[in-house]
Amino acid sequence: MRKAWFFSLLPVLVGKHVLNREHFASVKGPRVVAALLSQNRVGNLSMGVLDAIMSLITASSGDDTLVRDLETSLVFSPRLWPCSPLPVQFEYLQFLLHYIRGHADRFRRQDDVNGGIGFWIQVLDQCYWYILPRGVPADLVARLAGERPQRESVVVLRRGVLEVMRVFLVPGMSGEEAGKVVQALACADETVHAGEVLAFLLGVCRDEGGDGVLEALLQAGLGEVVVDFCGHSEEVIRILAMQFMLAVLKAEKLPDKWKKRMRCEDPSPGAAGVPMGGGPRVLARFLSHHSFTEKTHHALLQLALEDPVLDWDTQEVLLAPAQIRNATLHNPAYLVASVELVQRSSDAAPRLKAQVVQDMLVIVSRDGNAERLRSQTRWQVPLILLVPQGGNIELDFRSAAENGFPAPEDSDTDTRVLFNLILEVLTTVSLDAFSSDRKAWRVVEETTVFAFMCRRGQAAVRVARAFLARLLGVVRREISAGDWREFSAVKMENIWHVLLLAEEFMFHHPDLRDALIREVAAPGTHDPTHPSTLLSLEDLRSAMRDGATGDGVVVRVSYPLGESDELVEECLEVLSSLIDFGVTDITMVDVSEKSHNHPGGLLRMVFRILLSALEMSDDVVWHLALHHLVPLMDKQASALAPPTGNSLMLRYVLGHIHDAYLMTAGVNGENTPVVLDYRVVLPLYMLAVTRWRDAILEFKDVNGKLMFNEEQLQEDLSKQDNFRHLIDSVEWTTLYNQYLIPAMKATEENHFRFVPLITKRYAKVARTTYVRYVREESALHNSGEALDAGLQAAMKKRRDEEISRTSERAAIADIERRMIGRQWATMFRELSRERGLWAPPDGRTASGGMMRWKLDRTENYGRMRRRLTPNWDFDDHRDAAAKRDKAFQPDSNASPKPSRNSSAPGSPATARSSHLKKLKSQLELGLSVPPELIKEVSSSNSLSTGSDVDPEEDWSVLNDAEVAGASVQPPNLSTLTAADGERFVYAADCEMILLMTAVKGRLELTTSHLSFIADVKATTAEMAVAEREAILILLADSDVLLRERRWPLTDLRECYLRRYMLRNSALEFFFLNRTNYLFNFPGSGKAAHKERIRFMNKIVGCKPPNLIWADSRGHGDLLRRSGITEKWQRGEISNFEYLMCLNTISGRTYNDLTQYPVFPWVIQDYESPTLDLSDPSIYRDLSKPIGALDANRLKQVLERYQFFEDPTGRIKKFHYGTHYSSSAAVLFYLLRLEPFTTLHIALQGGKFDHPDRQFHAMQSCWNSVLTGNGDVKELIPEFFYMPEFFVNENEFDLGKKQRGDVLHDVILPRWASSPEEFVRIHREALEGEYVSAHLHGWIDLIWGYKQTGDEAVKAHNVFYYLTYEGAIDIDAISDPVERKSIEDQINNFGQTPSLLFKKPHPKRLPSSQWTRPTIFANPQAHLSYLIQIKTASAVMFIAIGGGEAAAFGPGGSAKSGGTAAATTPPSAAMGAGSGSNSSTSSGFFSSGEKVVTVDGDLCAGSHKWTSASFAVDGQLQFDGDQAPSWKSVDVVYGHHDVVTCVALGEDGRTLVTGSKDTTVMAWTLELQSDKCTVKKIGRKVFCGHDEEVTAVAVNVEHDIVVSGSKDGTVVIHSLHDLRYLRTLRPPPLKPGETLSVRSLLVTKDATLIIYSEAVPATAPPPDPNQEDSDATDNEGEPQAGQHLGTTPSRNRRRSISISTATAAAAAVAGGVSYLHAYTINGKEIRCRSFTNKLSDIKASVDGKFLVAADDKGGISLMLPHNLQISHRFDVSIPVTSIALSDSQQFLFLGRTDGKLLVIGLDAKRIRSNDIQE
Repeated sequence: MRKAWFFSLLPVLVGKHVLNREHFASVKGPRVVAALLSQNRVGNLSMGVLDAIMSLITASSGDDTLVRDLETSLVFSPRLWPCSPLPVQFEYLQFLLHYIRGHADRFRRQDDVNGGIGFWIQVLDQCYWYILPRGVPADLVARLAGERPQRESVVVLRRGVLEVMRVFLVPGMSGEEAGKVVQALACADETVHAGEVLAFLLGVCRDEGGDGVLEALLQAGLGEVVVDFCGHSEEVIRILAMQFMLAVLKAEKLPDKWKKRMRCEDPSPGAAGVPMGGGPRVLARFLSHHSFTEKTHHALLQLALEDPVLDWDTQEVLLAPAQIRNATLHNPAYLVASVELVQRSSDAAPRLKAQVVQDMLVIVSRDGNAERLRSQTRWQVPLILLVPQGGNIELDFRSAAENGFPAPEDSDTDTRVLFNLILEVLTTVSLDAFSSDRKAWRVVEETTVFAFMCRRGQAAVRVARAFLARLLGVVRREISAGDWREFSAVKMENIWHVLLLAEEFMFHHPDLRDALIREVAAPGTHDPTHPSTLLSLEDLRSAMRDGATGDGVVVRVSYPLGESDELVEECLEVLSSLIDFGVTDITMVDVSEKSHNHPGGLLRMVFRILLSALEMSDDVVWHLALHHLVPLMDKQASALAPPTGNSLMLRYVLGHIHDAYLMTAGVNGENTPVVLDYRVVLPLYMLAVTRWRDAILEFKDVNGKLMFNEEQLQEDLSKQDNFRHLIDSVEWTTLYNQYLIPAMKATEENHFRFVPLITKRYAKVARTTYVRYVREESALHNSGEALDAGLQAAMKKRRDEEISRTSERAAIADIERRMIGRQWATMFRELSRERGLWAPPDGRTASGGMMRWKLDRTENYGRMRRRLTPNWDFDDHRDAAAKRDKAFQPDSNASPKPSRNSSAPGSPATARSSHLKKLKSQLELGLSVPPELIKEVSSSNSLSTGSDVDPEEDWSVLNDAEVAGASVQPPNLSTLTAADGERFVYAADCEMILLMTAVKGRLELTTSHLSFIADVKATTAEMAVAEREAILILLADSDVLLRERRWPLTDLRECYLRRYMLRNSALEFFFLNRTNYLFNFPGSGKAAHKERIRFMNKIVGCKPPNLIWADSRGHGDLLRRSGITEKWQRGEISNFEYLMCLNTISGRTYNDLTQYPVFPWVIQDYESPTLDLSDPSIYRDLSKPIGALDANRLKQVLERYQFFEDPTGRIKKFHYGTHYSSSAAVLFYLLRLEPFTTLHIALQGGKFDHPDRQFHAMQSCWNSVLTGNGDVKELIPEFFYMPEFFVNENEFDLGKKQRGDVLHDVILPRWASSPEEFVRIHREALEGEYVSAHLHGWIDLIWGYKQTGDEAVKAHNVFYYLTYEGAIDIDAISDPVERKSIEDQINNFGQTPSLLFKKPHPKRLPSSQWTRPTIFANPQAHLSYLIQIKTASAVMFIAIGGGEAAAFGPGGSAKSGGTAAATTPPSAAMGAGSGSNSSTSSGFFSSGEKVVTVDGDLCAGSHKWTSASFAVDGQLQFDGDQAPSWKSVDVVYGHHDVVTCVALGEDGRTLVTGSKDTTVMAWTLELQSDKCTVKKIGRKVFCGHDEEVTAVAVNVEHDIVVSGSKDGTVVIHSLHDLRYLRTLRPPPLKPGETLSVRSLLVTKDATLIIYSEAVPATAPPPDPNQEDSDATDNEGEPQAGQHLGTTPSRNRRRSISISTATAAAAAVAGGVSYLHAYTINGKEIRCRSFTNKLSDIKASVDGKFLVAADDKGGISLMLPHNLQISHRFDVSIPVTSIALSDSQQFLFLGRTDGKLLVIGLDAKRIRSNDIQE
């Protein structure tokens, strides 16, 4: 209930005000709420909560981004609703179905995490699984496990999710959606899940309009997935895959190319790279690994018919056998594949085999189907192989249709039925074309060939014999059933060929087998690289050894009736039927086959068959033969008798009959047993002689006499005894020997003459068939292998991609959770920090520790890093101190010492200490960092309110967002495309250089972002122990494992070529937020250089809008193009800016400690109590290197140089073995400042260096570099702008020196009272006359012609050779040990900057030639003018510039103007962004320059100077216009109350407002030629005040927003990232006073000026007679327009102070005011009190002076660093507003009387040198 109330409250808060809505979105409110909600039990989530969430979405409808965020985080969260109670889940899915249908178009465009199709697939897979799949986040599994519903409920829930998915798929599916669906299906681990998804897709595709969905899925690669699923281990998946294939084949609107691919008839690789060739029978390769079932057969049958056979839900038969008979066989290969599979299946029952063949028979019985089956090569092979093994099987010569497809009853019956069905199929298909194709008999011949190839021995003979018998039986029935004369000639010819084939088989099948074996077993016909379904080569050779002949042909005759009774019977029946019809010969139209050109016709064949039976001693055979011979002889004997008959055939037949008679008598051999009765053959013999009596009477003996007379022959034929006597007679024997035996021999020879032709033909057919079979089998095998390999590769690629994508999703989700955790931690910190709602006392952090600081890497325009940032993971390094003192005693049982930043045992520092060892051990063992350890190390892993992780930490050594990912890698942009159109452009391996560490990773470029993904494991793999320890410490300190580092291209400002390790292989990027990063491209020198150039060009090709510099030219060209030297000579930029520019151009960078910017020692006096900067003796000799300043040390250096010789010749002579700039030197100076403290400890092996070697005092440091042995280090830029590094503010234990001195802060010279004073004086010295006149000499040493060569030798400026660019080719070193040694030396020795000047550097011009006088330097040389500007009200605001815009607050008072000119940086400040402003005036106003004023009545005036200068008489023309044409150009709303103050940044585009509602806002102005508008999007809100904001200031250069409030507090935030930095509380004079901030100012030098007024508890009315002790009396009021002459003034060289009594009295009267000066880091520099109020205060452009106006008419010129008044102008009327010209020569003062007072330099007095500076 409380959750529902909470969500019901949010719409009220969010919906009423756009600011609340924007803030709720900016702090990622929906995600934080969802994360907090998921941390608790969600079992009590109800639909009421969902209704409240939807109300919140409705209230946010004006903000699409917020709506999407709410939907993603709260409506579609897989961590919330799938874990809710079951009834709620049901209602939730119903609600979603309705909600998404109402917004289908919008949701179809969503990505995987915002309710798109990919999201629902993930929900289905990860939330509603049956078996836990891979890749489900552990926390989600844990949450789901506790509330897991029963399986039945899961089924219902999954259906609900699938229905939601249907909304996205209907009416159509995009390619991206299809890709996600296919990818998820291909990589599904769970069978049931995959089956349900596939069945769901199948249902969608079958719906109306499903063809479009189907095509989208196929284009996404579902076809390949479906084919791969045909080999799935689960039958349900295989069946569904074939069901999907059927849907593809039946789709009417689908292009044929997809159907071809689905039939595996497309050998092209396709989009998925999978060649889908080999035909449908390739499927048998996938299906053969699994049991063949009836379902599989039906699935294949459906594909063959392209028509459903079974209802897959009810398993009912949709097509009965009779209906199948009428079906068209569209894809016969599937039918053949079904037979192949059932044949190969070892566990398929005979009944199933019979069912498969029976279905084939029914199908081919339809006209046209048999022809389609014959088109399939070797279709007979699986049928022949399917013939049951064993002995003879009774054949049923009736057709299957005649049998009515009887159901088998037992296994024997199954076997018989199967064999007969096989024969029926073979017969039906073979006979189908007999009437239309003269070559149809070849199919019969091919089938017999396959029989010999597929089966061994008698099994082959049995199959072939049965096939021929069955085929002839069908022919017989056709002849018997109708009129043979209706048979076509083609059919009769085919029948005759079949009869001849049968004859050949019956008589010569051994010879045919031998010929086949010889031919097939010949070399070159087998392919041993693939398996075959035929007999192997060894089988064939074995068969040849068993009985095959060799090269010669030996004819072996078989006896048909003894071996092939069924075949003989059918053959004789066909022959007899034809002969009975009078057909004794068939005319052959095609006589090309010579082996079939037998003479004698049908009678020859029939007599040959029958007579061959009489040669066997088998009475059964005889009786069968005689059964046919007697009637045949009775009817057809006359056909053989002369003169029309064949006498040879007559004698042949008569001779065989006589031989049979002789066999009965045992005459043919002595050992031949007489087993037959002569009476059996005698009737046939008598019939033959009777029918051929006339022919026998014609026989003559050798003498020409007739052998028989008619009477005697008639008598012998009358009785059997007489006939026997005749045939036993000598005459008959003579007849037998003379006529019959020769005839028989001639006839047999004629038969044998055809045997070679027959065997040759058969061998040719066998070879052709087998070779074609082998080739096709090989092609099928290769296609199958290619398909299998392609599918495996494609599926592996998909799975790898899915694993990577899952890992990326998990990483993204983990990153998101961590980021939300960080966001919550930030919110909590914002609430509990100083000035927060839950702020703890005493300025401590939320965990109780005092705030500690580290360096912020943000730079200003001059590349100064002035600002510190909170160090939330502060480490006091006590262990490092203990190791230094050798007092470190690790105790694993002892609790870690509490950090100063945390007193709780569970603080981040404590957690880091405990987890660091684990992380270190993982990396040392070469193991990947486990995610759970990352979670432990990452201090923001949970949403704990005690987390101290800074969400915006910029850097450590390896710090927040510099490094991302260890074992969990962030997403790869080469494989992901953002929803907003972001496209991958380029990527390269590189290293991010972070001070001392090269973090390996990958730099990726997209059209909108630059990203770096780090590999921490690879980074630390080759590190030394100390280095690795530092990395691990910083990993524990920083949130480096949570995300990739990403920069918008719109923020990229500059890109430069850089060096790393003396190799030209790096790039450095500078961004608008004034951060920069260095990346090194590894590899050989040329390759690395090309790679970085290529990367730079790719960036330039993306056209970043703010990229102003990306040039691949050399440093010298860059320097010449910039013109920076000339600007320095002319004094347009300072010495510091010039040196920083030279550092930047030469490649010196803050990102690499070995190439840190180098600056010179300029002062050598660190002992005097005071310092006179005009005294040349205090300065160091800049013409000499630091090592040559001391004569004694130089003498030693020269002696060592003279006598040095390297025996190897590789090391050249050098003066100094160390360098003036190295990482050790940088860390030496910055020891007290984090993160350099940590780096120092890492460099020293995990401990602080010895105290005597640390930076202790400026004097001792100078002495060391002046006279010390080997110490030649120069300074670093921080010496000239950052006092904080001198102070041990973090209170590190730096040790005690041997003399007993305790190291703490750096001991400064006596002439500097504070670090701030030291830096100020040091900077003044750098910019002074002496250094300006001599700096060119030092530049020659560092960047100029004295850097190398002879001039370097003369200048004593030669360093160790490895410090110079080009000294050694590291890439050429092959030895890794030597290479590592060289790299270490480069790191240790430092690197010399790139050469910029080959000639002597020019001198700077004398300051007199470029220094312009200012009103601050010459306050007494001035003239005053009073200008009437047509208003009677006080001038409340003045601005100078060229614009005409002003800003007004909603309360009616004008607070600030928009006319300030934008600060323009020097064009040559390479990488520095911007420097100080150059003068824009020559001492006089340019024509057209405008002054804008606003008075108390809100009248704005724009005034223009029309004269070019002051006239000689002092008259100044000033034309004004009360701006009647002015109008409001823009109005913006944001605050909840009146705007109380406004400030405009120096860039002219950043507007900051403060309000009574205690908030501060920053806006961006869009300046155009004719108007100025405020960007409504992207405003920034700053909080932290308890009372109304009374003053604001913004400094874009230093990236700070400063705001003061009525209660006297001043809050500092960072402008860019809105970070709270600190609160200042300027102290009043007395403890009881309360100050109220009235004005704020940030100077160019980052000094914060706070003006506040004392507010007494009870304020009495002020005394009008009391005067300010510092004020002067008015000296009369001039008339408007009158020359005033010199304004009374006083030269204030002393500090103005008032007595305590006076101040107390003023405080009581309410007149005490204060000026406080603070550094940017919150240190108070100076406080000054006044007894009157200041009406306005401004700073000079260079930040060196302040101008303050008080309410008594006094104008004070002050110094910001000490608030001393250098001069005071006393004017008659109080001044209400001040403006300064950019030239700093004119003050514009707005008075209470509405007049404008101008104080400017007197040009005549300046030119006459009347006044000295």
